[in-house]
Amino acid sequence: MNRPYLDRPIGSAMGVSRSGVLAATVAAAILANSGTAEAAALRRLADAEKPLYQSLDEAQKRRFGLAFRFAAHRHRAEAHG
Repeated sequence: MNRPYLDRPIGSAMGVSRSGVLAATVAAAILANSGTAEAAALRRLADAEKPLYQSLDEAQKRRFGLAFRFAAHRHRAEAHG
């Protein structure tokens, strides 16, 4: 089966074709790096929010939890929809 789209470069800067193991490892590295960057950003966000959350009273913490769940649901819906 001829698949000419497999020979297109993954990215113009990389110049690596999709055929072969090297391309798969490059793609895996790109995904891992983007995941690592996202994880680091989430860690910084959590570290910044921790003192704020600890300063809230119980009613404020409950509202914060509701707002967080709403925002997370909306983010997932936008990302997948």
